[in-house]
Amino acid sequence: MREIEVASGIKFTAIVNNSNIGEQTTAHDVLQTVGEAAKLSELCNAPVIMTTAVESVANELKNRMDNIFPLTLQEKYYDIKL
Repeated sequence: MREIEVASGIKFTAIVNNSNIGEQTTAHDVLQTVGEAAKLSELCNAPVIMTTAVESVANELKNRMDNIFPLTLQEKYYDIKL
């Protein structure tokens, strides 16, 4: 993180917990990452402003955690039927 700040000249001001693996992500997976994002937040003194998850998982978690941001996954080029 600090290397990127130095190279870009832009300071990190927040953290996005984007520790999902697309369609394979479960609500349990996302919940397990919240603690790690909080540790990172504490270490670098930047707030976690949101956690991302695929729409179906985000909908499942919206009443269980704050600042969940739903992702719409794009179709993978290798999944397109020609």
